Amino acid sequence: MALGWDQAIALTAIEFSIPLIAAVPFASQDAKWHQEDRDRWEVILFQSQLTIYVDRLPDYNVTDVDVGVYHVAKLQKRNEWMVDNCSQILALFDGSNKGGTFNCLEYAKKLNKQVLNVWNSWSKYAGVNYDQ
Repeated sequence: MALGWDQAIALTAIEFSIPLIAAVPFASQDAKWHQEDRDRWEVILFQSQLTIYVDRLPDYNVTDVDVGVYHVAKLQKRNEWMVDNCSQILALFDGSNKGGTFNCLEYAKKLNKQVLNVWNSWSKYAGVNYDQ
């Protein structure tokens, strides 16, 4: 449910009636976002079949951090929950060796999860006008 790729995929799932589980790292994830982003986040959560607040789950909470509030480790815990609960991963990853997507895919690699990285296709066709 992060801004960008996560929400783009979520909106696509909604548009095509694909069941959606929203994995939210902590309840106040949207607290510092612009209102337009907060509104979109709320619409996605409302249309999801299930919303999981990952920091409420005993196996994924962060020790000594209150439930519902920001902590950087909760973003990785959310990634771990998503990887643990899927059979395949669709990623938009530029290959950099740092950041949340890198960490998520490294965790997926440890679990031998299948990853489809669409970075090359996206970068090749992004902004292409097919109507011409």
